[in-house]
Amino acid sequence: MIAYFYIKKNKTAEASECGLKLSIYADTEIIIDIFKKKAIMALLSPKDDLIKHYDNQYNCLKLELPEDKLYIAEKVYLELGNNELFLQSVIKATDYVVSMYRKPVFTISFTVIGDYISILDKNRDIPILFDNSEEAYLKTKMANLENRDDKFYDRALLGYFNNHSDYQKSEICNGNENYEVFTNGKKTYLIRKIK
Repeated sequence: MIAYFYIKKNKTAEASECGLKLSIYADTEIIIDIFKKKAIMALLSPKDDLIKHYDNQYNCLKLELPEDKLYIAEKVYLELGNNELFLQSVIKATDYVVSMYRKPVFTISFTVIGDYISILDKNRDIPILFDNSEEAYLKTKMANLENRDDKFYDRALLGYFNNHSDYQKSEICNGNENYEVFTNGKKTYLIRKIK
């Protein structure tokens, strides 16, 4: 499996030659078979960290890793400060389905030796299955809801317009039981009311 890891450019040569040492790069802990292990978090797609992707101070390392030793976890739980849910989300990489997690990360619990590390060439490297994990997650969830609810688009638009300050309910159809009308001063949007 391929994982991606951003590293400062001045550390790239050392990492490519000596590897990504667990003792240096570990940034989380996971529990595998009741044993707590240090782990390096790596990305499923280079654009899962857009800030570093476009920052010229970083190189993206491409790691070729054995899938039987890899685990994936939901990073959002760490952002929420809930380490317990993060640990519960850890699953074998082979059990992971694209878009299962909003911000999936590989958790690598071993040192990655230099032989399995290369620098990603953003222009010529192998095509990536999906551009960004979070985008894939959102689009999949939206598609699932769309398939299950024939009024999905009206619900989505109504929620969007009700929560966006640029759009105001119009008095054009005040009291109409079938439609809500929104305007942003230039355009008018007719949204069917959901009953």
